[in-house]
Amino acid sequence: MNPAGKIPDSFRRTILAVHGEAGEAWLEGLPNLLDECADRYGLEWEALFPRHWYNFLAPARMPDGRRCVLKCGVPGRGIRAEIALLDAYAGRPTVRLLASDPEIGVALLERIEPGTTLVDLASDDDDLRGVQAASDLMVRLRMPPDTVPWIEPVGEWLEVFDRIAARDAYAAVAALIADARSVARELLESSPEVYLLHGDLHHQNILLDKSRGWLAIDPMGVVGEPAVEIAVFVRNLWQDRHKRTDPAATMRRRIHAFCDLLGLDRHRAHAWCFVLSMVSTAWSIEDGEDDWPDSAAITRMLAVD
Repeated sequence: MNPAGKIPDSFRRTILAVHGEAGEAWLEGLPNLLDECADRYGLEWEALFPRHWYNFLAPARMPDGRRCVLKCGVPGRGIRAEIALLDAYAGRPTVRLLASDPEIGVALLERIEPGTTLVDLASDDDDLRGVQAASDLMVRLRMPPDTVPWIEPVGEWLEVFDRIAARDAYAAVAALIADARSVARELLESSPEVYLLHGDLHHQNILLDKSRGWLAIDPMGVVGEPAVEIAVFVRNLWQDRHKRTDPAATMRRRIHAFCDLLGLDRHRAHAWCFVLSMVSTAWSIEDGEDDWPDSAAITRMLAVD
């Protein structure tokens, strides 16, 4: 049975909010796209994952019996960058790319088994074990900045602040944006050596493989100093927000642990966490997500003195 028959309404809403008419056309063509990929790669579909975010994930088996995941996204920068980065990593610290077609937004990926994520490490002690696992990956994921020449520097991410200036929510975060611009300017004017980074290395994007240990999935790609890489992990509290009595202390503890493990400057690390948390909040506003006030609250906790 074609898995597109079970597209969750939440996924459909996200695609329409982010991509508009292009997303609507892509959703209409998704059943045919999946049929074409099944024929091309000889896939037999398996039960769908319970959640989808910005791409459609279809578990399957290949003709030789290997389990895999067909990842389909609206053609554009996101899926194109993931394919280019996974090809460059060649499966060393990441999921293996088995086949791809960036023109139609398709990546065939190995299935990581058992696929446990760092979300399952919930206690404070385990949280720091998660920081250790992420730190080890971060070192291995760094590549020369020109590995994929068209991947943008982190400074370009701040352009989202201008794009949301006409949104109703802008007034509520205008002061935070002004602070983020100021802090980012200082950081970019004094940047140390930069690398091509994963760009989205949070708990849900680090999976356990039974033979290779912790692996990264879903690289976004950005060029920046190593402190840039920790920001999305530090602010990733949504999965356990109601269990944390002091989320600000959790984020501070993560920053200090990353700095100790990776030899980062604490001030720069904290500053980048604040700036990129504001970028993430602005993206939520731009994408029409209802939970952007929660993201803004996290950003305020990270504000630089």
